[in-house]
Amino acid sequence: MNKGKWQKYLFLRKDPRLQKALPKTRAYSDKNFWELLKVHRDVIVKPTNGSGGAGVIRVIASGKKKYIVHR
Repeated sequence: MNKGKWQKYLFLRKDPRLQKALPKTRAYSDKNFWELLKVHRDVIVKPTNGSGGAGVIRVIASGKKKYIVHR
């Protein structure tokens, strides 16, 4: 699996000037996904090997156990 996007994020995160500009980012796991959705109510999931927006999914919590999914 290509982890290019994750490696770029980890590299950029090292610079204190960039840290505030970077969105909260976690490697995907079911646990991380649900925790981020609970806190932020709007989560974007990106494949590590995609490009040009291919495979990007946005999930918005819209109510009790209701979600809007954009592909």
